[in-house]
Amino acid sequence: MLINATSVGMTPNAFESLVKPSWLKTSLYVMDIVYNPNETKLIQEAKAIGAKVITGVEMLLHQGAASFEIWTQCKAPIDVMRNALLSKLSTKGGAV
Repeated sequence: MLINATSVGMTPNAFESLVKPSWLKTSLYVMDIVYNPNETKLIQEAKAIGAKVITGVEMLLHQGAASFEIWTQCKAPIDVMRNALLSKLSTKGGAV
């Protein structure tokens, strides 16, 4: 598993990655905590070689869902939250 927990991949470094493409393998899980843009250079390169990827949108979504459940004691409506998140990011100019 490879996790990018830096801001590399966000503006002003949106077209950069700390990971050399040669380090990526199909058996690797790659997560980037950057959620805007949804597909960072790292995620694009990992997808291109067939690695399993998890975008920062998923991290942000599930952090929000956990908070929702803690505060409301109700099950989070993940699909509703995902749609709202993606809609908001796309209207803000994010590459979602």
